[in-house]
Amino acid sequence: MLDQGSGSSWKDTGNGKGLSRPSSGHLSSPISSEPHQRHQIGSNIKVYVRCRSRNQREIDEKSSVVVSTMGRKGKSVILSNPSSPLSHPKKTYMFDEVFGADSDQESIFTEVAKNYIQEMLEGYNCTVFAYGQTGTGKTYTMSGDMSIWGDLDSQDKILLGEHAGIIPRVLVNLFKQLSKETT
Repeated sequence: MLDQGSGSSWKDTGNGKGLSRPSSGHLSSPISSEPHQRHQIGSNIKVYVRCRSRNQREIDEKSSVVVSTMGRKGKSVILSNPSSPLSHPKKTYMFDEVFGADSDQESIFTEVAKNYIQEMLEGYNCTVFAYGQTGTGKTYTMSGDMSIWGDLDSQDKILLGEHAGIIPRVLVNLFKQLSKETT
């Protein structure tokens, strides 16, 4: 979607999925307070995990919750097996960012992909990709609700639904930015 100096990938963690994004690739530039250049020198990949809540089938089957996070946004995923607590202790995995089940599409976009729009306009290749087990929410996170409302001729009056994923949000923001630069 958005390859080379920047990028993102997702990693499945059972009831969740991860996201990874390399930094801007500005290896020769100093660390900057600019949002699109705030990554540390030499840092190429960021791994993000988004954990979803149990779906209706899992609730109906009374399946155990085996993935837990530290709320809406944290740095760790905790895996546990409630059916055999003595034989398998909890395992904690650390990531650059972990989004809990109550995280929304806007916060995922803002934290994971928004800063790459300016980098793309500066000529950097950027990649965001998702991977994980079937049914973990990759399509929802990347696409979500693809409906776009408003006046498409007026870049300021384009609206997205709250369930719009990374792809439609990047496209709308990209064209808004391009519109600002041409005026």
